[in-house]
Amino acid sequence: NQTRLTNNAGADFSPAWSPDGTKLVFVRIVNGTGEIGVMNADGTGQTNISQHPDDDQAPSWSVTNKIVFQTNRDGDDEIGVMNPDGTGKVQLTDNSVADYGGDWAPSGLKIYFTRDPMGNAPTEIGVMNADGSGQTRLTTNSAPEADPVASPSGLFVVYTSVGAGGVEDIFKMTAGGLLPQNLTNSTGLDFSPDWSSAP
Repeated sequence: NQTRLTNNAGADFSPAWSPDGTKLVFVRIVNGTGEIGVMNADGTGQTNISQHPDDDQAPSWSVTNKIVFQTNRDGDDEIGVMNPDGTGKVQLTDNSVADYGGDWAPSGLKIYFTRDPMGNAPTEIGVMNADGSGQTRLTTNSAPEADPVASPSGLFVVYTSVGAGGVEDIFKMTAGGLLPQNLTNSTGLDFSPDWSSAP
């Protein structure tokens, strides 16, 4: 029952569900840069909620009805939040390095993100409160780590890192950054993890 939801001259990608499953947030390329859009689950009501010439990417919708997204409105990639209608835009990070991605804890009270570089290390994973306060580094390895996704229980975070074979593998750690475990340990590339609805 595959159904095409968008029929746009540009690229549409990175869809993510609203918590109630009635809407989708997604990225649409407009005039060469990413804009955040929202539509109904059947593809109707497509609305650009970014309305900004700079690049916006990687949206995710929280149970508190906020959308976190990656933006370069200040000249480099930062993390921002806004309401599903595009109002209330707030930039949460503000520094000279790249902050990108952004995934909600299931409570909607914290955001996991990737910072490049973090200190003297390569790309690492951090967590912050939903208002941008309390930014904390969770990984401290020499290998680049990215793509954090919190488990439905909130107890774990799955992410991408470099395994013993020198290629990307899928790892899991506690929500506090402890007990990292390589789940795939593959000779091929493994990336873009996500969780089922089970704990």
